[in-house]
Amino acid sequence: MKVSVPERFGRRMSIGPFEDPRDFLRFAFFACLAGLATIIVGPWAGLLVISSGAFLVLVRIREETLLAHLLRRGAFMLFRRGGIPPTGQLFNAVWKDPSGRWWNFYLREPYPIYGRAPEELHAVALRLTRLLATAPLQEALFCRLARRWDPRALFPSDGPSGSPPITAYRRLIESSVRGKHRATLMLGIPSNTPHDRLIEENLFLEGWKRAEGRDLRESIRWITSAG
Repeated sequence: MKVSVPERFGRRMSIGPFEDPRDFLRFAFFACLAGLATIIVGPWAGLLVISSGAFLVLVRIREETLLAHLLRRGAFMLFRRGGIPPTGQLFNAVWKDPSGRWWNFYLREPYPIYGRAPEELHAVALRLTRLLATAPLQEALFCRLARRWDPRALFPSDGPSGSPPITAYRRLIESSVRGKHRATLMLGIPSNTPHDRLIEENLFLEGWKRAEGRDLRESIRWITSAG
């Protein structure tokens, strides 16, 4: 979590066009590189380096420089490519980790927060916490996944079909979600506890569904593989 420090009244922290003193230091670093490029290659190389540095440091997107966004993206791609490969055994409905524990995974749509009072949101979180506290769990996994939309899941196979309006509407929905992702909450619970069935029934009442088959494989791959 990043918390920005407000500027002191009557004294700006910015230096010229640089809104943050660190941006000025980064630009100075690019200026040093430009000087080396000018000596080694030529003036055109130094001009290219200093222009690129100014562009990366001065252009801001969502209150952050373009350089910060590129560094964060690079760190993310490096982590994904160098991630830990999948371990353990994956079955149709459960996952066995390397230490021999069995895990059940549950999925649900994110809890809606728009238009709901803080007290209501607090009650939802407290209800889930109390539900997990009913079993002697030493740990649980709770995360937010980005899953690709499956147009087939929007229209059940036994749903109405055949009429031109329904067919056109189905094509419209499929084209609008093709290639896009949606947020999904995932909850992982060790299954070697004596209250698994009770917890599962309570989770079903809260809108959670058991992750099985393809859903389970995609969830495990998302959190363990390099993608």
